[in-house]
Amino acid sequence: YFDDAEQKRFDEDVNDLVGDHMLVSQQLAVIARMYHSHAFLAQGVSSKWFH
Repeated sequence: YFDDAEQKRFDEDVNDLVGDHMLVSQQLAVIARMYHSHAFLAQGVSSKWFH
């Protein structure tokens, strides 16, 4: 479903998140980057908490 380059970038991002070497603020920055970099994550959220 993903091309090899996109799969590699996603794997690297996930590996960064599960490592113990990052502060929470750094992990949140990785997550924000992932939402901009990976189109399948950038889907709209609809609930009373998120607009």
